[in-house]
Amino acid sequence: MKKSTLLLAILVVAITFTSCQTETDSSQIRTSTQLLDLIQDPPASYRPAPFWDWNDQITESEIDFQMKKFKEGGVGGVFVHPRPGLVTEYLSEEWNRLFTYTVEVARKLEMDVWIYDENSYPSGFAGGHVQDRYPDSYRHGTGLGYKLITNLSDTADMEVEALFPGEEEGTYQLFYKTHPTKSWWYGGFPYVDLLYPGVTDTFMRVTMEGYEKYNREDFGSVIKGVFTDEPNLEAAKSRGTAIRWTPDLYDQFEQRWGYSLKENLPSLVTESGNWTKVRHDYFTLMLELFLDRWAMPWFDYTEANNLAWTGHYWEHGWPYPGDGIDESAFYMYHQMPGVDMLGRSYDPKGLDQQWGNTRAVRELGRAANQSGSTRRLSETWGGAGWQISFKELKRLVDWQVSLGVNFVNPHLSYYSMQGVRKYDYPPTFSYHEPWWENFSMLGDYIGRICLAMSTGEQVNNTLILQPNSTAWMYHSATKNDKRILDLSTTFKTFIQSLEAAQIECDLGSEQVMKRFGNAGPKGLTIRQRTYNLIVIPPGMRNLQETSVNLLESYLTAGGKVLALSDSVDYIDGAQNPKVGELAASYPEQWIRLNNTDLEPLKAEIQNPDIDIRQIDLNQGQIFHQRRHLDDGQLLFVVNSDLDHTGRISANIPGKVVYEIDLQTGLAVQVKFSKKSGKVSFESEVPGAGSRLFVITNRLPAEITPSAGYNQNAAIVLEPFDSLNIKRLKENVLTVDYLELETRQFNKKDLYYMNAMYDLFAFSELPTGNPWQHKIQFKKQYLEMDNFDSSTWFKARYRFTIDPSLSPDLLKDLTAVIERPGIWTVSINGTLIEPQKDAWWLDRHFPVYSIGHLAKPGENMIELTADRMSVFAEIMPIYILGDFSLEPAQKGFTISAPNEMALGSWVESGLPFYSNQVAYQSKYHIDNLDATYKLQVEDWKGSVAEVWVNGAKAGLIAWDPMELDITDHLKVGDNSVELRVTGTLKNTLGYHHRIQTGWIDSPSSWNQAPAQQPGGQDYIFFDYGLMGKLKLISQPHP
Repeated sequence: MKKSTLLLAILVVAITFTSCQTETDSSQIRTSTQLLDLIQDPPASYRPAPFWDWNDQITESEIDFQMKKFKEGGVGGVFVHPRPGLVTEYLSEEWNRLFTYTVEVARKLEMDVWIYDENSYPSGFAGGHVQDRYPDSYRHGTGLGYKLITNLSDTADMEVEALFPGEEEGTYQLFYKTHPTKSWWYGGFPYVDLLYPGVTDTFMRVTMEGYEKYNREDFGSVIKGVFTDEPNLEAAKSRGTAIRWTPDLYDQFEQRWGYSLKENLPSLVTESGNWTKVRHDYFTLMLELFLDRWAMPWFDYTEANNLAWTGHYWEHGWPYPGDGIDESAFYMYHQMPGVDMLGRSYDPKGLDQQWGNTRAVRELGRAANQSGSTRRLSETWGGAGWQISFKELKRLVDWQVSLGVNFVNPHLSYYSMQGVRKYDYPPTFSYHEPWWENFSMLGDYIGRICLAMSTGEQVNNTLILQPNSTAWMYHSATKNDKRILDLSTTFKTFIQSLEAAQIECDLGSEQVMKRFGNAGPKGLTIRQRTYNLIVIPPGMRNLQETSVNLLESYLTAGGKVLALSDSVDYIDGAQNPKVGELAASYPEQWIRLNNTDLEPLKAEIQNPDIDIRQIDLNQGQIFHQRRHLDDGQLLFVVNSDLDHTGRISANIPGKVVYEIDLQTGLAVQVKFSKKSGKVSFESEVPGAGSRLFVITNRLPAEITPSAGYNQNAAIVLEPFDSLNIKRLKENVLTVDYLELETRQFNKKDLYYMNAMYDLFAFSELPTGNPWQHKIQFKKQYLEMDNFDSSTWFKARYRFTIDPSLSPDLLKDLTAVIERPGIWTVSINGTLIEPQKDAWWLDRHFPVYSIGHLAKPGENMIELTADRMSVFAEIMPIYILGDFSLEPAQKGFTISAPNEMALGSWVESGLPFYSNQVAYQSKYHIDNLDATYKLQVEDWKGSVAEVWVNGAKAGLIAWDPMELDITDHLKVGDNSVELRVTGTLKNTLGYHHRIQTGWIDSPSSWNQAPAQQPGGQDYIFFDYGLMGKLKLISQPHP
């Protein structure tokens, strides 16, 4: 692009951004009074809005049911997310009708709806419709492969792009064209080239034309915006591709840089020629093409249609340019930028790609500060596993909200759990979970913290440059360069250390500075933020020429630079002494520091009027965010240590301090002191805990006294009756091994996933199971459902009943078997039918009465299909009833119910049980002239309900593990009950591999012994009450 054209484009975008920012600011909450008015019941737009995984045949009745369940769970909206398993044709008239119906239901429920722009991910191919309408989107090739050869005849079957002499005599460096490969994940097509002109326009047109036709009047009201998911340049590369290529790559490169890329291809893969320069220029071009041809058109479209564009890229792969090339630059074109924080593992060192990756979330928040985007999304919790607890969920969301996120997008909420759909990165945030009826506790909490962290604005005066282009110089697709890993570790550790020291700053992208930065007397300005201190971080070797020019103007105007790297000896990838000369020219303004010494660094960076610190760095892990209000400040503090309490001290300008109780939204008094126009206070933050403080000029009219608690004066009340323990739902036996018979084989003792794979292999479907990690283009999978009678099969499940089970309990046994329309079901040779309107776990899971036909000893349930079906997914069956399970040589035996005891449910015969167990004690209360709290010191579960005298009193989920139940007690005898809720982990598995890794993916269920192991070898989580309940009486002061 010519310089004048680029400047004009930047000017147009800047004008557009200005108009957008005015609209954003006009609706922003800016005072503590406004916050208090809303925070008890946060508006829908601040509450969590999950990916609603449309993964089956969608119906209006199910939309009604599930939307109401979302509302009951404290959810504010949904992202309608097509995904593997979807039977309804994507983007068809039926799709548009059902989406429109969802919008109407949401309107009635006062909820929001978001468009997800793809059939699964990565965005860009519209579930195959882009390739179908625009074959040029992929067929030109998308990459260059690289090989060292010795014989030129080896190139006979290749599309040779270029040939260069090798380093050794008689060798050649061959570059050849590569083409993206077809995949069922892309609807049977290759992925598209997002850099090719017309692809983005085709994608937007194909994706949005139905929504425009039927839903345009709801854009910006019920329909809030569009989510884009992981658009990237790497997906178009086939195996063996070294260099991402697009047809006008060479022309664009020469126009921008003035020399030939084709003549310098070896520099991209080997350290030959001017390799640092070529790599810098190549990755700069790829970034700018991606921005100009993908991000800017989408930004313009959403602006014109009153929609917010959100989503995320591959920010977790930074600094590798194939992954996180420069997310900040993309964030500037999103009205609501976003990140992706999946899995369950939190890395306190900040080096992981997901949870704990402080750099990635800080980059999001700080780029949004610069662009003026009030809201910042995180796709959250996907693949955390069925076993994740409320406390763990809270801890993970607190951490990212403290760093800048203020819109939580849970991943996923299953529409259906049929077949392998139940293994698509669980958990599911939906009615299927045993804890769903209590999720409103988290829904309300998340709404409150997201509302608070959208109030006012965060203003930081220090800018830390990100060393993106330094990594580009070292990157080669044919060789892992340790220098990139070292840079990643150094910079992430540096950012983490700043957070530990409670240092407030923003991150700076050179591409963003190039497009939106200018220097003046007030400092370096990037859109909505101005900085008076620029930090060059450790590890940085390269700056772009535009950045150096900005720095020079900034220094000339009196700005200050803090350098933690003296090795910035490259400009635009070429060795250049100018940065060192700048430092020498401004010795009073260019300050060098040792990055390992944080106190001098903090002294230079931190606002002298603000002092926030963690009192003991060895106890807890404290993060904070401070926001400016028109009438004061907010201070949000979290402790990301799961187990240990942390303590903070704060000294901040203001007259008074109070806390907002994030469980209730009520204002609570805080002990503080005043001196010289500042307030000082200290606070404990329990493990996985959080605090929200308001520093302002006066206390609100309604404020709750702080809860004083003298542990020494507390009295532990003793129950007058023994602890009563009771399972509240039917026990479960998951039968996960079976016998599979077809005309070709009869295989016994098969793990169900292996049986499923064998059955689809027998069927000769080219897709295998078409609903497993594949997406359907139009109706291609339904059109494959034309099997003849030679594809019959039978699946036989066996289970054993001990004679100790009484006849009355035996006759009440039921079985849950998926997909009743595929096969007939019999038990012990007698056909049975599902109960009318009865379901378990999922509304698509029918219940069969089997007790009248079951018998002591071995029983067999047989599924018989007269022909194969694309829906014939072999899954476990589930036996329900009032029984215990005893480990057997193979699996488990159903036996008479055990008397339950404290400790793991597994030991009480409930290894597969996922629901609730009640622990009831009875207490005599002489008077109510005290505060009574139920304390639970040792328990394992997702969440626990507290019931007093038959009424639900509240929940216990995170520290402090206690609940004030005073208002629910009476003088005399009282029943106090703790209902511990499990998770679906023990019901749905996986049961045959140890929990390892950071995420549970669909493949996590593939591993199991070839034959069924004994029950003692199944792997379960321990749930239950491990210690006694404590009822504490605290006299009133």
